[in-house]
Amino acid sequence: MSSMNRIMLIGAFGDDFTLRSTESGDSVANVTLVVDRPARENAPVVQDRFKVVAWRDTATQLEEAAPGDLVMIEGRVITRQEDGPEGRKYITEIDARSFKRLSGSQAAPSMVSSEPASPVFEPVAEPSQSADFDFSSAAGQSDSQLPPDFGKEVEEDVPF
Repeated sequence: MSSMNRIMLIGAFGDDFTLRSTESGDSVANVTLVVDRPARENAPVVQDRFKVVAWRDTATQLEEAAPGDLVMIEGRVITRQEDGPEGRKYITEIDARSFKRLSGSQAAPSMVSSEPASPVFEPVAEPSQSADFDFSSAAGQSDSQLPPDFGKEVEEDVPF
């Protein structure tokens, strides 16, 4: 049986970024990634916050991002435990393997605020207004009333 531990997240870069070096000289970065869940009707937007840890080159690449920037982080989920004076704590983190900055902080202001984000509406492509022929009125017309190049793209012997 094979298994895979891979996660890809797109969210807002947090303002708690830290970069440090280990005794061996390796860079390690920690940051929180804020990800909006899809909006549902009559429900507030919910945000998930992921602890992200990056090592070596990936850690230094994270320096390019500023708080609020929209970024994509790909990596794996790591769960570890720590024993402390308050008992055992389980910690889940994202071990970042690659990082890509998708946009600056101007593109995702809602992702770092505590206010719910407004829904995103995608523009709908409208048909071109430069068409010379109105195909909605072509039903029931004879071939002589159709434009001369109508039907040139499709041959008469179409197999379906």
